Amino acid sequence: MVTVIHSSHELQNLNQDYKGKIGLVPTMGNLHQGHLNLLKASLEECSRSIVSIFVNPTQFGKGEDYNAYPRTLESDIKKIESLGEDVFIFAPAVNEIYGDSVETDFSAGEVGQMLEGNIRPGHFDGVLTIVHKLFEMASPNRAYFGKKDYQQWRLIEWHAREYFPNLAIVPVGIERETSGLAMSSRNNYLTESQKEEALELYRSLSQIEKILIVDKDLRSALEFIQSKLSDDDRFNYLSIRKQSDLTPPLDLSEPLVILGNLQVGSTRLLDNIEVAVE
Repeated sequence: MVTVIHSSHELQNLNQDYKGKIGLVPTMGNLHQGHLNLLKASLEECSRSIVSIFVNPTQFGKGEDYNAYPRTLESDIKKIESLGEDVFIFAPAVNEIYGDSVETDFSAGEVGQMLEGNIRPGHFDGVLTIVHKLFEMASPNRAYFGKKDYQQWRLIEWHAREYFPNLAIVPVGIERETSGLAMSSRNNYLTESQKEEALELYRSLSQIEKILIVDKDLRSALEFIQSKLSDDDRFNYLSIRKQSDLTPPLDLSEPLVILGNLQVGSTRLLDNIEVAVE
């Protein structure tokens, strides 16, 4: 059975004396299979699972798609119901979360200003603010995040380590369409021809991965990136970083992640591939 909650007080009261393991899946709704995979992981590992559906205003910058972002609560409920499990959905209004002051409470620091944060100033400050509030309200033991938003996952993991040391942040792998395109709520903005165009991101990441794994050549991979960025202005960024702290690597001794952001029309798409060179 699916139970929908709109009140933060009701959510807090629900979990206040609960002795079992609570799993939280924070989302902005417009659910796809990737989101459902997060929920399935929670259902497997926890005795109570909560999905939050909230389009968070503080992580949208000026001119971004906050007002246009799809609100699809009814269809989201049906997708969750299709799993046939007991799930609580927390779907609050903005004032339920922020009251009269829609502001950020936390800074994502230097890591929050690079890559995605460089093209979306303040975005990760808003992300950390909303997840902090959700963690306080839901009191989860485990919280589930998709690896597609790699930088977001890492920042939340570090934030939780400082403020919620007993909370496990659980990453779940990227779900892809049959074409290889990473599933995203923003894929709904794309036409079929734009979806084909969007595959350039995954193809580029895969080519970099091949250079690193087969050729074991960081310099050649960086040269490929520089050439790609010079020749194709659709890329907002394309970068190789260390998984541990998202700083640029000097060699191939540590596990790496290749991250990219491609502009397709008015839509920015994210993807990444983790690489460990042996």
